[in-house]
Amino acid sequence: QESQKSKMVKVVISGAGPAGLLLAQNLIQQPNYDVHVFEKRPDLLTMAGIRSNKDRTYPMCIQGCGNPAIAGVPGLRPTLEKYGKWIDKVQTYKGKGTGLINKSAPSFFIERNSLACGMLEHLRAIDDNPAIASGSFTPSQEPDRVTAQRDPSSSLSLHFDCGIADVSLDQQTVTTDRGTTESFDHIVGADGATSVVRTRLKEQNHFTSTMSKTSHSYRSLAIPTDPAVVQPDRLHSWFSIGGHQLVVIPIDGETARGLYVFPNGDDPFEDMTTPQQVIDYFRTTVSPLLADAIPMQEAERILAHPVGCNLSVQCNALTTPDGKAVLIGDAAHAMSSSLALGCNSAMHDVQVLCSKLAQHDHDWHKALQQYNADHMAEANAVREFSDHSVAVTTRMRLEFMGRMIAKRSLPTAISKHMRSMPIDVMSDETKSFTEMLEQSRWWTDRVKASKPPMVEV
Repeated sequence: QESQKSKMVKVVISGAGPAGLLLAQNLIQQPNYDVHVFEKRPDLLTMAGIRSNKDRTYPMCIQGCGNPAIAGVPGLRPTLEKYGKWIDKVQTYKGKGTGLINKSAPSFFIERNSLACGMLEHLRAIDDNPAIASGSFTPSQEPDRVTAQRDPSSSLSLHFDCGIADVSLDQQTVTTDRGTTESFDHIVGADGATSVVRTRLKEQNHFTSTMSKTSHSYRSLAIPTDPAVVQPDRLHSWFSIGGHQLVVIPIDGETARGLYVFPNGDDPFEDMTTPQQVIDYFRTTVSPLLADAIPMQEAERILAHPVGCNLSVQCNALTTPDGKAVLIGDAAHAMSSSLALGCNSAMHDVQVLCSKLAQHDHDWHKALQQYNADHMAEANAVREFSDHSVAVTTRMRLEFMGRMIAKRSLPTAISKHMRSMPIDVMSDETKSFTEMLEQSRWWTDRVKASKPPMVEV
């Protein structure tokens, strides 16, 4: 019988986000893979892609389980570091008060589109750098700068401006939104919370799933980097009445990007008609200095840009029983962005999936069975952990702030006995999401009970 390793395996990946591109990078380093990535948006490394996505970007944090997933691909971290920034300070503002938190370890921040650009740049570098022979890769003398190599028996095809519109597991084909058809041995849904792959397979009764709105929505914004307003070496977070929060991160020397987050149904900009109203709102509610830094054109964009909504997705399984399909990232377990774990958990999915493939000699049927059995609880845990970590009542918000101040003010001999909050444990690379949830469930269960049930969409 022909072994799985000796025959060409065709894998179709729907979605060229961080998870899809990271999986492609891992697969083409192995023998006998024909990898096809389909993405409905333009190529981000072209001017058309930059123009079409300039309003969809916001800062992301790579932390916890995201770090080993990136470290698993030689040369990927230094590629991404060209686009992002390490930050170890958090400046908080509430009313006229301010405070500085020095983090125990720095976190890496990068804009959403810059992360995709860095991933895509490195994927193409791997594709353009084939090994001399299968399995012959040898690291350079500079391990931090080494670039992974494509196995010479494997190939990569990137299809931009070409999303997947339909999937047939019986025929093992996908139909694109251009009307073309592509066959596959296995399909990977890495196409986000509103995943077409998940939706089509759900319609065919291969999955059951629910998708709901989380408790908060957001608007993105960008302001010129001005040291008098936002110091370039730290994350800035303004808290205001009613659970509103503005987070701004100056990742590059020119622009600081951020999100204004608010409870669903409480969008302060909804009834505004002029950009001056936007600036006046920031002046009276957030910061006069910040309001002065917002250009009129950016205020217009804040009004024009659609409100972002966090979605929560729960599936009954991560794979189909026949081993032909697997969901990763937001397609499998979208969650609130409150702890910035969505992208990190998606890349962790890739790391776990690739470890199962290696463990089973790239027998996808066995690997996907094991992946589903071992990783399903983690997918549910990270979603619940993220969805119910942020207090929505005034009482719990005050309790959260008090606990954070106490933990950083009291002697370690005392503070170490305080119960862990989600923000305390989320960056621990040694803990699983199941362990993190159990350790902070005393808090997440209270948050969940304090707010209305999420509305299914």
